[in-house]
Amino acid sequence: MRYLRYWKVIKGITEILLKPTIKKTDIESIAELMRRALDVNRCLILEIKKESNEYQIISAQPPFLQEHGIGSVDSIAGKGALERVLETKNVLLVADVKNNPLTAYMSHWAVIKNINAVLFMPIITDGEVGLIMVYDASGNRYSFTYDEVEFAGGCTEIIQNLLDLLAREREVELV
Repeated sequence: MRYLRYWKVIKGITEILLKPTIKKTDIESIAELMRRALDVNRCLILEIKKESNEYQIISAQPPFLQEHGIGSVDSIAGKGALERVLETKNVLLVADVKNNPLTAYMSHWAVIKNINAVLFMPIITDGEVGLIMVYDASGNRYSFTYDEVEFAGGCTEIIQNLLDLLAREREVELV
């Protein structure tokens, strides 16, 4: 059943990205598809501002999660997990968020929200990480399975390949 759910997500991502224009709400829809497939409660979408070495929280899924400071901007420096994702351009799973040096900057939130593991999923455009979708395993959910991490990595590649293909055919701008 899980693989059928994964297939539906891949189909949904493809349908979204093949629309004439791609908007912020489309990226939010992709994040929501992934959140449901991964069966987690929360997802943040971070926009990377490479020139200033900052990120901005541009969205949360589900949308009622305004507690995350939508619109706030912060430096990437010293945030090990974000630095690693930007360097490797790969999905990153961080277990034991409360005690892991890569996520020391978020340990306070991890305690308050009982976050046990975080999955960082980069969205790559023009060869650079433009967005990062951040999913957390919380409560009785302690981590992500190998299949889930592989699925997220595969979706990252599908999104990148589709965006690259579409960029050749038309100008793709995340509005």
